[in-house]
Amino acid sequence: MSAKALNHMPPGMREPDLGETSQARELAAHMLPVTVVMRVPDAEALALAQFVKRVGWREIRENAIDDAEAYEIRAAIYKLQTALAECGFAPR
Repeated sequence: MSAKALNHMPPGMREPDLGETSQARELAAHMLPVTVVMRVPDAEALALAQFVKRVGWREIRENAIDDAEAYEIRAAIYKLQTALAECGFAPR
């Protein structure tokens, strides 16, 4: 089964203004959505769905540089959970 991470733009966020400076272009490159497509067996998809359901703030924060990165990781995990659920892997 394949899972596709959808490009979700958070409410209120717009496409970045690329501007003329290299610094503006570099910042914009980090803000653009990325699509990730992966193929995994059903058992792995279910195990991954279970993991992202169970991982908590403590584990996320322990593996992040700071709170800002931890919040970004949590947001990405939420998007992964959503993509897995759309493929039929939404553990309760």
